[in-house]
Amino acid sequence: MNGDVTDFELWDPDGLGPQPLNLVAAGYFAAVDEQDIRNVATWDGTSWYRVGTGVTGGFPVPGTFTLAVLPDNTLVAGGNFTAAGGVSAARIARWNGSAWSAFGSGFNNNVLATAVLPSGSLVAAGSFTASGTTLMNRIATWNGSAWSALGGGVNGPVYCMSVLPNGHLVVGGDFTMAGTIPANRIARWTGSAWVAYGSGMNGDVRVVKPAPDGSLVAGGAFTAAGGVPTGCVARWNAGSWSAIGSGLSGTLNDVAFTPAGGIIAAGGANRSNGLLVGCAAHWNGVTWSPLGEIVPRSFLTCVQMLPSGRLAAGGRFSDPVGDGINRAFFNFGSPAPEIVVQPQSVSKCRSGSAMMQVGANNTPTGYRWQWQQDGNPTAWSDLVEGINQDSQGQPVVRVSGSATPTLTIETLAAFAQVNPRLFRCVATNPCGVANSDGAALSLCVADSDCDSDTDSDDVLGFFTAFDAGDNAADADGDGDTDSDDVIVFFESWESGC
Repeated sequence: MNGDVTDFELWDPDGLGPQPLNLVAAGYFAAVDEQDIRNVATWDGTSWYRVGTGVTGGFPVPGTFTLAVLPDNTLVAGGNFTAAGGVSAARIARWNGSAWSAFGSGFNNNVLATAVLPSGSLVAAGSFTASGTTLMNRIATWNGSAWSALGGGVNGPVYCMSVLPNGHLVVGGDFTMAGTIPANRIARWTGSAWVAYGSGMNGDVRVVKPAPDGSLVAGGAFTAAGGVPTGCVARWNAGSWSAIGSGLSGTLNDVAFTPAGGIIAAGGANRSNGLLVGCAAHWNGVTWSPLGEIVPRSFLTCVQMLPSGRLAAGGRFSDPVGDGINRAFFNFGSPAPEIVVQPQSVSKCRSGSAMMQVGANNTPTGYRWQWQQDGNPTAWSDLVEGINQDSQGQPVVRVSGSATPTLTIETLAAFAQVNPRLFRCVATNPCGVANSDGAALSLCVADSDCDSDTDSDDVLGFFTAFDAGDNAADADGDGDTDSDDVIVFFESWESGC
């Protein structure tokens, strides 16, 4: 495109017909790949196409800010324009696959966000205050023939909306009242009343989206949510706001959720804990990191996960070498990770450490080692750096490298209570997740002198420790030295570990 991209939407031009699912791009542009395409374009996976003659008019520059798809497969565009396909349309219009048409009188100012309720009703929001002669405060619903106000509206512009799984509508923007209740820049419409999200944010909200885990993720130009320092991205869960990791400093315009459960955050030159992550940041569940190459002098306005698991991104940005401007950006991510080197089972004596390694292709952006904490073959738990305990609070292992391809493990006293134990690695990238096979760590309690052999010297060493009440003779790991340890020791000694 020769101008900014502001929004994406997935749309099937012929419903159940043979045409592929299209990606629709909205923005401020008049040309795409040297074609005359005005402010709305579709991509079928191979080429860009115009949507009629697009949308035009508007001051100072015509453009499209938001897209939606109605249940009858009609494509909706809202923004700053006065005509669509040559037909008068005040800032909102629809495309039925062959022609543009208006939605009644439209609005007297910009439409910045659209949403479709479970009932099929269209909601439009933005900076407008009227549709024709009917007053409405920046948010309205279409009843099939005219626009009507929604719940008294809000007292400032609305920049974003999302529908929750329960059908409630979440709106974000730069307002302090929703209907008659205080609501700082974010609020929820239940269908009959407005509800605030705690004390809200201290700056405008530009994106709100429900996450796959049931929480709500919000981003914008704020630094705190609910009074909690969060940076420009925050999560609402179980009635309160919290930061996502160390947060992001800067401005956030959109988020997308990866198949692996991560978050892609799109904005400006953002930082996390002092680290420059650029205009696209990836949260892998543990930390924020740059998504691919950091592109200077750039910002992203919208991101969309495609059914293939790849990512589309749009905004305004320079190419990586800085010799031109590329205003429509598709970052097609690599496939999900694939484990190509599996961790190997290993046996060790009580002292020293064991090492497990994993190898994965397709550029993993995160590694996470797990273990079967209590020996349950179906229950995997994440390891943390340092000492890890069983469910009874007993120290079992001390590890390092729990977020790298190489894990170093030192066994502690309680390890012998479940011997061996399984470990595995989880590799992630924005397009997916891969689990390694489980590898067993066995403790050879009979190799008391740690010479990798079981012989009479080990018997002597064991009984020397046993007579002294030394923990080195606690063969069953129960915290005591008694006849049970003698039995466990000789069972291990006779098997040669």
